[in-house]
Amino acid sequence: MTGLCGQLLELNVSSEDLTKFGLNKSSPVTFIVHGYRPTGSKSVWLDDLVEQIMKVEPKAKVIVVDWNRGAATLNYYKAADNALKTGEIIGKLMLRLRDFGVPPKNMHVIGASLGAHIAGIAGRSLNGTLGRISALDAARKHFTGEEAKSRRLSKECALFVDAYHGDTNKFGIEEPIGHIDYYLSGGEDQPGCPNTLLKTKEYFICDHQRSSFYYISSLSRRCKPQAFPCESYSAYKQGLCLNCTEVQGLTHCPQPGYHIEWLKMPIQFSNVKAYMDTGKEEPFCASPYLVRMSQQVSKWIHLQMRMVTTEGLTGLTTFESSPTSQSQVVAFARAGGFPLRVLVTLRSASVSRRGGARLNIRTSLHFLALPVPGATYCTRLVHLKEDRIVDLVLKANC
Repeated sequence: MTGLCGQLLELNVSSEDLTKFGLNKSSPVTFIVHGYRPTGSKSVWLDDLVEQIMKVEPKAKVIVVDWNRGAATLNYYKAADNALKTGEIIGKLMLRLRDFGVPPKNMHVIGASLGAHIAGIAGRSLNGTLGRISALDAARKHFTGEEAKSRRLSKECALFVDAYHGDTNKFGIEEPIGHIDYYLSGGEDQPGCPNTLLKTKEYFICDHQRSSFYYISSLSRRCKPQAFPCESYSAYKQGLCLNCTEVQGLTHCPQPGYHIEWLKMPIQFSNVKAYMDTGKEEPFCASPYLVRMSQQVSKWIHLQMRMVTTEGLTGLTTFESSPTSQSQVVAFARAGGFPLRVLVTLRSASVSRRGGARLNIRTSLHFLALPVPGATYCTRLVHLKEDRIVDLVLKANC
């Protein structure tokens, strides 16, 4: 199975072997399905996912689906066809488990890339009674458009389908396919991933793998992520979608990742697109704030910021103010603890200057912790000078 102790399960596994495997009517069963493997190599995230699940769910039975013989081909379309056949086989195994006494609602399938669509095919064998499918950047090619509906994952395949998108401009599907679809950092060009072909392998796989690594990190609960239902990432960044309860069926903002205590069954919502920002490194924590400048300007303003909290210094983030908007959602990576100060640098601004004079903008900054209603923080009125770091104390409840 993995480096952990496991045993091989055949499709026609006997009741005796299932008993030896430790299955019973109360057993949560998690299937993990990898994606396309053109070289036949093992998915780098697979062992970590198994180990983390077994840490947080000691009673869970984890079944790793090894369909490498079908996935290891340079012909992607052949692998996609093999994925559909694999889904049918997994569906038969699920029916076998159901007949043994494992309730379908106790079954959870985590599928990456092509593995997400395998999960969908398998879920259809149970007529939508499968408990949950988590789709980690479901494959795009061969699964988009009206004609692909019958073979791609959809919310009808399980009682709850949560989908994660990190590479919609290359290998990952952009269309919403779940009850809720999370678009990490907008769904493309993930923080920390190379944006140049000079790092060829990483350029092609980093964004596509981010959903898998993010999902693994969520198991440890080191972050308290929130996602915001919205029509687009642009609208989210403009601060237009910060009240999650406006979405029918939601009582608070959805929390992406493995743990779903926030979710009430049966689900009262569907086709929810939710956006969030993430950090550039594991565990990908990022705390969102709606940041507003007090001074209205006639041109674009570009600031760089770091926040000092009771737990240390956050990663660098950027803020842009335009003539039509003085506010923007800004995410501070690794922003645990309570805000104390903010380090601000005016990097550039398309405002009028006289000769070679440096920019000098007089403003204060207001921070609203998200989701609303969150804590508020503000700075004093200050002169921001180009390329100079200004250390500002944050006053709470202002």
